[in-house]
Amino acid sequence: MEQRNVVAIVEKYHPSLYLVWDVDAIEHLRNEHRRIGCFMNMRISKTRNSLPLQITAEELIYLRNQTCCTVHVVDKSLLSNVAFEADIQKQLQFDRSGISRCQNQLIHDYNNLVKKITVGDIGQQSQSMKLMPVEKSTLVPGDVLSALKEQFYTTGGLKFGCHLLLYPGNPLCYHASHMFYYFRPDDRVMVKNLLTRCRLGTHVNKAVVLATKKPNGTQIYITFNHVKIGKSGKSNFFLKKN
Repeated sequence: MEQRNVVAIVEKYHPSLYLVWDVDAIEHLRNEHRRIGCFMNMRISKTRNSLPLQITAEELIYLRNQTCCTVHVVDKSLLSNVAFEADIQKQLQFDRSGISRCQNQLIHDYNNLVKKITVGDIGQQSQSMKLMPVEKSTLVPGDVLSALKEQFYTTGGLKFGCHLLLYPGNPLCYHASHMFYYFRPDDRVMVKNLLTRCRLGTHVNKAVVLATKKPNGTQIYITFNHVKIGKSGKSNFFLKKN
């Protein structure tokens, strides 16, 4: 089947983008040259039918090289086809050189900024994690943890700066009800730190539980609820000892 010659009037929209408004030319381009261009208005309306078709400079050069398609560019600033070709080639060359220059610069800077990681660095990073207040504290003994698991679901409490978060039910269905801290008998408990923890518990609607274990194995649990009363700003501690 002999291909018919189609004349396409192309409007210069941008140095690298061009518009085609003629429906017959667009139909020919999309049928004969497959996925040429893209429609600027994707919502099809009765008045515009998603026109115009937007094509790139590379696609325009490709179409101009086809014998079955005659392309006329509407642009007063370009007086001839020679000037048009020179403008396109200049733009493409600038893009290539700019991309190449940016890539080289980025790779150069990247190499300068990246630090080679050694085994010693990994050791220092692991040690720095242990310096965090919660991680530095003594781990919760197994018998204390077992006693907690009889009444609560437990997860790590690093999010709120505590040892454990205690849930009244499935953590996927319930919010944590208690922030749990474990202290050895010889650990010092500062009042200001306790006040800070209780205020945090009030802010996130959680009670604060302190636990310790005597040398004879007796476990002691103390629960604090910090509740504001009235508009005066006064606050009380409700203490429950188990």
